[in-house]
Amino acid sequence: MQDNFNIQKLRNDYLKKIITENEIVKLIISILEVSNTPQLVIEALELIEELSLKNRSIYELLEDLLISEENPMIRSVVAKMIIKFYLKEAVSPLKWTIQNEKSSIVFKSIFEALNNSEIQLIQTLKKELLHSIFGVQEEEITFFLDLESIHEELSVEKIDFFKKYRSEDISQVLKGKALYAVKNGHVVALNLFGWETDFESILSYNYQKFRKATSNIKSLPRSIALLKQLEHLDLSNFDALETLPHEIGNLTNLRILKLRNCTFLKYLPQSVGNLEKLEVLDLSNSFYLETIPDTIGKLVNLRELILGSNLGYVMLRNLPNTIGDLKRLEVLKLKSCSKLTKIPESIGRLTRLKILNLSHCINLKELPDSINKIKSLEIIWDEPIETEKLSSNDF
Repeated sequence: MQDNFNIQKLRNDYLKKIITENEIVKLIISILEVSNTPQLVIEALELIEELSLKNRSIYELLEDLLISEENPMIRSVVAKMIIKFYLKEAVSPLKWTIQNEKSSIVFKSIFEALNNSEIQLIQTLKKELLHSIFGVQEEEITFFLDLESIHEELSVEKIDFFKKYRSEDISQVLKGKALYAVKNGHVVALNLFGWETDFESILSYNYQKFRKATSNIKSLPRSIALLKQLEHLDLSNFDALETLPHEIGNLTNLRILKLRNCTFLKYLPQSVGNLEKLEVLDLSNSFYLETIPDTIGKLVNLRELILGSNLGYVMLRNLPNTIGDLKRLEVLKLKSCSKLTKIPESIGRLTRLKILNLSHCINLKELPDSINKIKSLEIIWDEPIETEKLSSNDF
């Protein structure tokens, strides 16, 4: 209480001209140098900002705090003050921070302060800051920042998270050992199952911890359309995900789209038909998905279409007639589609189809005659339903 009173007293004495600017600066510097109370330090810093107190001694103290202070909340306040009051002097300490900062709290403060400035120097620093963390072009970084905004708070170590789980090797993303892969400054593979948690818990199959971490993500930012070079997108295990943005159709280089175990995914946007390079579409265990858009027939390179479930019955009611346009389709899995009552006659045009899994489609009584046109087709009618919890393969 005495500490708080002293700060308030300093403010009042200065405003009443009981003490001079030099005197209050010396007193505040003394507090900042000796205090071990974070809240008192923050209040002293806020008083400097409120009263617009600026001189060389204050700047040198702020610079020292930015580099050496352990508390990220204090560093975040200091960073904003340095950008606000000491633009010319700020270049060196900010560059150092950009290269060494590990706290998302500090990063967020710096980014917001830089974002409010139109000065070219500051914009250059912002670009350097973003690239050092994400490693991709500025436009594509927007997606990551928008994804962050879904959550109220950033984890303190999220900066290291981005740096640690970024890779130049696509296979690391496909194996679940990296969040995203970058090639020539572009995101080419993205596996979001590690979002808002640590990959160690995923790699050790801490399923319960992962479920808690992803339970509030119901949609993706529309800015995903900015990842124009994206080839692999894995959104598996986001059981709260209900929709995909229409802009998903802008990812025209996408070859693999995995939505496994997206339990509450209700529909796919018509724009998925724009993904003409898509080769694999995995929607297994999307229990509430009732229909597939007719635009799916435009996916002329699709080789695998995986619907249905290994864990129970799903709500899929029908397949569009356009499914017959998937001339390169080799695998079609409809396991446990209990609401499915018929297969379109157009399926006979899938001359490359090798596997058709109709296991546990309990209301499917017959197949169209056209299916006899497909040579070397294996039809699976009976297969056990798995009742155990998701295995490591579901990650």
